[in-house]
This record gives sequence, C-alpha cells and structure tokens, in this order.
Amino acid sequence: MVVKEQHKDQHDAFSSCESQFKDNLVKLVDSYQIWFKEPKHLPLKWEIQHEIQLLFAAPNPNVKMYRMSIIENEEINKQIQGLVEKGFTRPNSSPCGSPIILVPK
Repeated sequence: MVVKEQHKDQHDAFSSCESQFKDNLVKLVDSYQIWFKEPKHLPLKWEIQHEIQLLFAAPNPNVKMYRMSIIENEEINKQIQGLVEKGFTRPNSSPCGSPIILVPK
C-alpha cells in the first residue's frame, strides 16, 4: 500500500499567511472539503418556493443600470448561457431584470 502525502502547497490561498496559522487553516479547509466542491446541479425544490408579489398594473423598473459595450454584452450572454447549459441556473421567469456587472480579474 502506498500512501501519498498531501502537498501543503496546493492551498495557494494561504500562501501569504504566517506558518503558525497556515497549518491550522489547511486542516480546517480539508476537514470541510465536501462544502468546497463545485456544484453539479441546482438545489432541490423546497416545499415552499419564494415568490415576490407584484402590484397589479404597476410599471416594472426595467431600466439599464449603466451603459454596456457590445463586447461586454456578448460576454455576459456567453457566460449566462454556459451556466444554463451546465445546470447551475435556470432561465429567469421574472418580469423584472437583474443587475449584472463584469469585474476584471
């Protein structure tokens, strides 16, 4: 039986921490590894679904929050389509819009 030692360098998020805290943080994150997995699907539906009641005949505040270039708009559409295809999100059924902003890495 071969036991492979876990490399502590795989936790790059803790690279700037002091060594006395880094070991404890790595152990803590490893003990809760199940919560850090990438999701594979949407959560199950609950018995009670959240719903926002809109006033009848009230206008929706669907106004662009800021101007967006064509390139930004295409990128947002591409990312949203990718999330829908992976099953991480569903198409919006709300008559109201949702604000989206691109942040450079």
